[in-house]
Amino acid sequence: MKKVSYLVAMLLMVCFLLPGCSPKKAESSKEAIETAKSMKTPEQQANYLNKQAQAFFKSKEYNEAIKIAQHVLSQVDKESENAKKIIEDSKKQLQAKVKNAVDDASKKLKNLVK
Repeated sequence: MKKVSYLVAMLLMVCFLLPGCSPKKAESSKEAIETAKSMKTPEQQANYLNKQAQAFFKSKEYNEAIKIAQHVLSQVDKESENAKKIIEDSKKQLQAKVKNAVDDASKKLKNLVK
């Protein structure tokens, strides 16, 4: 019985490491949070939500990533280093987008004034 449990655990671990095998990205942060509420343990919820937040980050949906990570910190795991990092990285990306937009607008304005 121990061998079967070990084998199942190993298969699950491998499954999460393979790109096509990980949980599908939710449509929104709200959907991800609702899905997590059905999970049995806070650890399962935090793991799922952190993966969802990372998926949103990778797809450049930084506000959705932040919403999920904030939920993890406020409702599931107040000490989640993954959630803290996702928030920090997402904010940096958003700040860079704003800076680029301001720089572009400034250049366009200078060209109009000439």
